[in-house]
Amino acid sequence: MRTASHRIFLLNVDSLHPLHIVRAIAAVLAVVLLGNSVAFAAGAPKVKTAMDPVKLKQTLTTRGIGKSVKVTELDGTTISGNLTAVLDDAFDVTLKKATQPVTISYSQVSKVGNGGLTTGAKVGIVILCVTAVVVIATVVVYEKFKNIGY
Repeated sequence: MRTASHRIFLLNVDSLHPLHIVRAIAAVLAVVLLGNSVAFAAGAPKVKTAMDPVKLKQTLTTRGIGKSVKVTELDGTTISGNLTAVLDDAFDVTLKKATQPVTISYSQVSKVGNGGLTTGAKVGIVILCVTAVVVIATVVVYEKFKNIGY
């Protein structure tokens, strides 16, 4: 005869009422559906607005001519290149493989970033650092146990 100590689950399923099971499933389903609707609301497309022209001009001037820049326009177009000129109502960006600059109006820009490392490159650097730390820690622990006599 089995006792309660031999059970895998400590819950006595035989004493559960079917209505309690239905209520528990309904409660879990309600929480999942509520979380799902919140996730869809957070992922709704956002209306892009233009950046403040004065602030944008100041940002580009601070960055400097010849520096790498990544511009996202209101229509979603992304332009990466080097900043060539900062004018009163627009700025010029020379694409990586082009010789003629592209003139972009301040009112067309929704986001400006640096043309630095891509997300994949950043993830690769983080993975490389974590791997290096794990290897170094493993070697240190191995040497410590080797000196103890294990």
